[in-house]
Amino acid sequence: MSRSNTQRRQRVTLMLASAVALPATIYLARTAHSQVADILGPPAPPAIAFDVCSLKASTQTCEVLFTDGTKMPGRCESSADGRLFCRPAAPPGPPPELLKACEGKVEGSPCSGKIVTTSFQATCRKDISGRQICR
Repeated sequence: MSRSNTQRRQRVTLMLASAVALPATIYLARTAHSQVADILGPPAPPAIAFDVCSLKASTQTCEVLFTDGTKMPGRCESSADGRLFCRPAAPPGPPPELLKACEGKVEGSPCSGKIVTTSFQATCRKDISGRQICR
């Protein structure tokens, strides 16, 4: 085999390997991100949840009023760092966009969508209540 054919073959092999490696790397990175989010749990409460309990005692009722007019009743509880915050009586559900992205799909199906200006791509999974959610 001539030297130019060998070099051409090596380049084609390298291109094919790259074509497989890049999507695999992206998939693994996304999977790892999802697993880290599952391990770390829910995000920290917003500042307003701490503000409404700043002058209350633990277990007292509280209500957070968000800027969009939504009210969230709850009870004051200690956070990991000891500060009181208003824990929702019924935690808010996932954004409707995450549910809509999995409508009519089975668990494990790819899903995608957009929340305001942020696009997302993930996998449909069941949440605690059994609903399919894109995460």
